[in-house]
Amino acid sequence: MNKLFQLLTFLYFLASITISDGLHAQSACVDSSLINPDAFCITLFDPVCGCNGVTYGNSCQALNWGGVTSWTSGVCAGSDCSTLNTSFITLSIANSSTLTFSDQSALPNGQIVAWSWDFGDGGTSTEQSPAHDFSAPGTYFVCLTIKALGPNGQSCEGTYCQTVEVNYDCADNCFYSFGYDLNGTALHAEFDIIDPPFFFYVDWSLDGGNATGTGLDFVHLFNEPGIYTLCATYPTGDFSPETCTVCKAIEVKIPCIDSAQIDLSVPCPLAFIPVCGCDGVTYDNACNAYNYGGVTSWTPGVCGSICNSLFVDFQGANTGGSLTVWSFIDQSVFPGGTINSWFWDFGNGQTSSAENPTFNFLDPGEYQVCLTVSGLFADGTQCGGSVCKKILVTTQTCIDSSVINLNINCPAIYAPVCGCDGVTYSNECVAYYHMGVTSWTPGVCPDQCINPLWIDTTAACIDIYDPVCGCNEVTYSNACEAIYYGGVTAWKKGICCETAVCEAFFKVEILNGQTILIQNQSVNAAGSILNFGDGSPVFSGVFDTLTHTYPPGTYQICLEISNFSGTCSDTYCFIVNLTSADLEPTNSILQMEVLPNPAYTQTIVNVRGATPKRAILFDVFGKIVWERALFDAKIEIETRELPAGIYLIQVLTEKGMLVRKLVVAR
Repeated sequence: MNKLFQLLTFLYFLASITISDGLHAQSACVDSSLINPDAFCITLFDPVCGCNGVTYGNSCQALNWGGVTSWTSGVCAGSDCSTLNTSFITLSIANSSTLTFSDQSALPNGQIVAWSWDFGDGGTSTEQSPAHDFSAPGTYFVCLTIKALGPNGQSCEGTYCQTVEVNYDCADNCFYSFGYDLNGTALHAEFDIIDPPFFFYVDWSLDGGNATGTGLDFVHLFNEPGIYTLCATYPTGDFSPETCTVCKAIEVKIPCIDSAQIDLSVPCPLAFIPVCGCDGVTYDNACNAYNYGGVTSWTPGVCGSICNSLFVDFQGANTGGSLTVWSFIDQSVFPGGTINSWFWDFGNGQTSSAENPTFNFLDPGEYQVCLTVSGLFADGTQCGGSVCKKILVTTQTCIDSSVINLNINCPAIYAPVCGCDGVTYSNECVAYYHMGVTSWTPGVCPDQCINPLWIDTTAACIDIYDPVCGCNEVTYSNACEAIYYGGVTAWKKGICCETAVCEAFFKVEILNGQTILIQNQSVNAAGSILNFGDGSPVFSGVFDTLTHTYPPGTYQICLEISNFSGTCSDTYCFIVNLTSADLEPTNSILQMEVLPNPAYTQTIVNVRGATPKRAILFDVFGKIVWERALFDAKIEIETRELPAGIYLIQVLTEKGMLVRKLVVAR
C-alpha cells in the first residue's frame, strides 16, 4: 500500500511540472525586459498579430514597444483593433519655438482612453493635443502612443511618429519701427507713418505691461531713473493673424525729483493751471511743480485726467541761408484729441502762432524758446500745456574742418558724446580734434544700436529662450541678454534672418564752378537719404547720379541707405572742400572703399585720390586695436582674430582723413 501511494505521489509531481511549464510557456509571450520605448521603429503599417492577441503596426513595434516574443503576419483574427488609426498634425507659431500638436487618432465604435507623447527632446505629455516649447532649433522625432478600448472591450494600442522641424521663423516681416524723444523723465514714442494701411494698429507695452497703450503714439512719465523696455506690436499684413513686435531699451538718467532745483523763494503765480508731476502729485501750476516740488517732468491737467495724455514737445534746427535762421517743428501729440492752437515765444520778445515757424534770431546767443499748445479732447474737454528749451545760436556749423588736428593724442577712454551730426564719438577729444564736431551732448545718440556702458556680464538674466534679433543683426536668447550682455538698444522679437549685405558708397566729381556730381555706387539700396551738408533739403529716394551747387566752403555729404525689408542699413559720409570759387574740374577726389564689409577673415581698403600715410582701427570703446604706416593705396586688414562687432577705420592722407565703419562678423 505504501509503494502504491509513493507511485501516485510521483506521478502527480510530474503532472504538476508539466502543467507549470505549460503555464510558464504561455506567460512568456510578453517579456517586459524586451520593451524599449526609445527604439526607432519605422511607421510603415505591416501588421502582425502578437501571441497575446494584440495587433501591432509592424514586427518592430511588437518586439520593442509591446515586448511580444512571437507573432504571426496580419491582423489578429476577430480583432477590432485593426481599425485603430493613430495620427496627429503639427501647427507652428510664428517667430516662436513652440509647436502645437493636434491628435487626429480614431477607433470606430471604440474609445480612446490615454495619450502618451514623446517630443524627442526629453519632454513628454499625457494631454490629447498639447503644445510644447522646444529648447533649441533642430529636427525632432515626435511619437504619439494611444491606448483604446475596442467595441468588444479588448485593449488596443497604437503608435505614430513624425519628424518635425523647429526653425523659429526669422523676424523678416517687421517693416516698421518707432522712434522716441525723452525729455527728462517724459517719454514720447511714435510710429511716423504718414498714411498707415487701413488694417494697421499698434499695441504698446512698457516693461511687460506695467504701462500699456494703443495708437501710433505712446506717452509716459517715468518716476525714477533706470533702463526700461518699450515694445510695440502691430499686424504684418491685410487679414493676416501674424504680428510683429519691435522693442527699444530706454535709459532714464534724470530723477523725477531734483532737490537741487527746489527754491521756495521763487514767487510762483497763484493761477490754477494744474499739472501732474512724474511723482503722481498734482501741482497748481508748472512753476510750483518745478520750484516747490523739484519735479523734473509733468503733463497738463490734474493727475488722472484725460489732459495727462497731451504731450508737448518741439525740435529746432538751423536750416541754412544763415546760421541765425532756425526752423521749429511742433512734435506735440494728443491721443484721443486734436491740437488746434500754437503759441511760440522765442525768448527775445518775438512770438508766432504758426504751427511750424521759421525764425531769424539775427544775433548769436542763447535763447529760451517756449511752445504753448491747446487742444480739444473728443468729449469736448479743453486741455493745454507748454514746454521750454534752450536754443544755442552759434556762428559755427556742426562740422568745422579747421579745428581738426590729428597730432593731438586723445585719451583711449570711453566717455561717449552724441555729436551735433547725430554720430556717437568715444569722447569729446575725438569728436572735436579728430572729427571737427563743434557741439555735442553727453552719452550715446538715441539711435545708436550699441551702448557699451550697459554691458554687464554679471547681470542675472533668467535662462529662458525667448529669442530677439538685435539691431546689430545678432540673435540673443532673450531681451535681458540683449541689453546687459550685448549693450543692444533695440531689437525685434524672433531670431535674426540671414544677414543682408548693403553698402553705402558714392563718388564725387567736381564740375565747373561750385557744382559737384554725386555718383551713387551703393549695394542693395532700396531706399536712400542724401544730406548735402549745407542746410538744403535732403534728397529722399533712389538715384544714380545727382548734381548740386554749393556756395564756397567745406561741407560733409552723408548718404544713408537701407534694403527693402529694413534689416540692413549703412551710412557713408565724405567731406568736400569748395573754398575756392575758381575750382578746376577734377576726377581725382579722395575716396575710400572697404570690401568685404561685413568682414569675416580679412577686409581690403582701397584709397583713391591720395596716398595714405597711416591707417588706424578703433573698437567701439575708442581703443586702437590695429595701426600701421602705409606706402600703398591698398590696405589689407586681418580680422580673423578680432571679436565680432563694430569698428572704425581711420585713414590719414596728405589731403585729409577718411573714416569708414567696419563690421566684423562670425
